[in-house]
Amino acid sequence: MFFILTMIHLLILLTILAVLFRILNAVRDIQNRISTVIEKPNRVRQAYEQYLNEKKE
Repeated sequence: MFFILTMIHLLILLTILAVLFRILNAVRDIQNRISTVIEKPNRVRQAYEQYLNEKKE
């Protein structure tokens, strides 16, 4: 009887861990998709454009 309860607890724990793992993967996927859509500022390009603007003046 104790062995059966232990197995049930183990199955419940593994199910919870699997759900948490899937949620983590979904959050990472969403983060990757958002980061590809949002353009990060390019500091080198900004500095170069500022340099060119200053050079023109």
